[in-house]
Order: sequence, then structure tokens, then C-alpha cells
Amino acid sequence: MAPYLVTFTSSFFVAWMAEKKIINKKNKFFSISCLIFAMVLLSILAALRGDTIGTDIKTYVIKYFDEAGKYDSFISYLSCYPSEYVEPGYKLFTFVISRFTNDLHFLHFAICVFELSFVCAYLWENRQKMSISIGLLVFMLMQYNICFNAIRQSMAVCICLYSFNAARDRNLKKFIILMLAAMSFHRSSLLMVITYPLAIIFNKCTLREKTRLIWILALMSVFVLTFINTIVAFFINSGVFPVKFSHYIGERYSVSRLSALFFAFPAILIFILYKKNFFKIDSFNAVLVLYIVLWPILAQLDSVSDQFGRMAFFFNIANIGFYSQLPAIQKLSNNKFNFLIIRPLVAVFLIIYWYVSFNIWGVGETIPYMISF
Repeated sequence: MAPYLVTFTSSFFVAWMAEKKIINKKNKFFSISCLIFAMVLLSILAALRGDTIGTDIKTYVIKYFDEAGKYDSFISYLSCYPSEYVEPGYKLFTFVISRFTNDLHFLHFAICVFELSFVCAYLWENRQKMSISIGLLVFMLMQYNICFNAIRQSMAVCICLYSFNAARDRNLKKFIILMLAAMSFHRSSLLMVITYPLAIIFNKCTLREKTRLIWILALMSVFVLTFINTIVAFFINSGVFPVKFSHYIGERYSVSRLSALFFAFPAILIFILYKKNFFKIDSFNAVLVLYIVLWPILAQLDSVSDQFGRMAFFFNIANIGFYSQLPAIQKLSNNKFNFLIIRPLVAVFLIIYWYVSFNIWGVGETIPYMISF
């Protein structure tokens, strides 16, 4: 735990310093330098990870990186392992890194820099209404560890997060380019194409219509959590799910279902308290809330199919935009009680979420953390 806590605390403090300079309209160069330093700290920690952390590193990361160094041509490298499918964007990334080094630790460093670049760019472009330090903290405590395992998908997810800006601004050309880039790392990114039409639809909806839809989906999430065993049994008996999923029917809650329930409560609480101001700041926030409500539904079903878990990972990234706007929303509400109570509770929740999910339940298969040289 010590490497995590020291790095997370240091990175948060540096990002907070960058944020203060922005608020006070001081030197932007200093702010950007601070963000880069925070990214480097997190990337160094990622680089020092052991080569047995996660399943993906054993199945394709080491194999394809070693293979990339054997080819002088990227076209030739694309043809390696024809019986397997790894997206060309990821292959291009590993091929470029292999031109400089064959050190696996440097590859981990470069992957983390790549992901954080899109996360920080998203927060920077929204710095007038989003807290960069809180947004980075959410990434550290909710997505950072998972990125140690789901390598290709985590890179695609970070690109999809940045595409939220293009969807909000109705920049279709930029959105399409970012979606193609994300799909070149993981084809499941196709799911996030729905972001653009959703942004248009929610922009035309009234506050009542947005609220009604979100509440319906929230109740669906609770329903799925409560009756998951009955639902799975019904689909098995009707032939929709194969019998191999029968082991899922039982009284024991899965890790994903517990973490989904734990996550949903504070998000819904904040939505209840600040829904008017939340939608007042940006109509796209309705999309963020929608994704956050959909996340538990899909996470609860990941034991039925890995595809549900992959979908949940994409929607989970909306947490960064959601929580990072809390200071701006509280400023609009002008309620000091909420300011003093809610923000510390959110910080405590995020820390508990990280500790329980990654240190106790082992979500993402990234614990124990090992440092190797």
C-alpha cells in the first residue's frame, strides 16, 4: 500500500497546486508543468510494477512487445500471430516504443503517460468548471489499478473520456476521429459511439425528462441487484443463457455486485442534492449521470459475461467528470453545510472504494503490487 499512498498523495497535491494557479490566473506554464510532474509520478509507479501483475500482461503484453522488437517494418509486425486479434492501434504503439527500448518497464511508463495525457487533457479543457485535482484523484482511486490489467481497453477508455468534449461541443469530425482511435486500441469502444446522439437528445430534454429517465434506470439497477439470481435462472431455463452460467445462481454476492452497490449510493445522493445545479452547469452532465447509473447494472452481470464487465469499464470513466464538478456545483448552491459535509465524505468514499476494491477484493487482479528492476 505504501507505494500507492505516497504517489497518490503527492500527485494530488501537485495537481492541486496547478489548479490553484489556474484559479488565481497565474502562470499557465507552471500549471501545465505541475500536471506533467503529477503524470510522471504516477507513470513511474506504473513502470515499477512487476511483470506478473494482471492477466493481460501474461497473455499479450510481453509477447507482442517482444515480437515488435524483431521487426523492422510495422506492416510485417501487423501480420504476426495471425490466429489472434490485437487491434492495430495497440500494435503501432508497442512498435513505436520498441524502436527506443526493449525494456518492459519503459512500456508500462509509456502506457500510463498515454492514458493520463487524455485524462488530464479532458480536465484541462474543462478547468473552468472541473477540479483537476479531484478528477485526477478519482482516476487514481477508481481506474488506476484496473489499467494495470486491462491494458488495451484502459487506453481506449481514456480516449473515450476525452471524446466527451467533442460530443458536448457537437464537433462530429473530432468525435469520429477519437472513436476510430479508441477502436484501434479496443474494438469494444464502438459502444461509446452512443455518446454523441445522447448529448444531442439530452440537450433537448427538460429537467423533468432527464430526471425521470435517470430515476427509472436507477430503480432498474436496484432491481437487477436484488433479483439477479432469479433473472439469471429465468434466462438459463428459457435457453438464452447456457447452462454453464448456472454456477452464478446462489446466495453469495459477487465482488462486482457489492462494489456496484457501494458505488451507486454516493452518486445518487449527490444527484438528489444538486440535480438542478448539476444540469445547469452543462447539459452534457445528464449523459455522465446516465452512464454512472448504467455502470452498476452492467457490473452486476459481469459474472454472466465478460462483455458486461467491459461495458461497465467504459461507463465507469464518467466518474471523473461527475465528481470533479462537485466544487463548482456547491458554489452555485451556496450551501456551506453541504460544502463542509459532502466533499469530505466523497474523499473518504473514494479512499474506501480503492482500498476495498483493489486491496481486499482484488478487482483487476493487480494486488499484491510488486516492484521489480
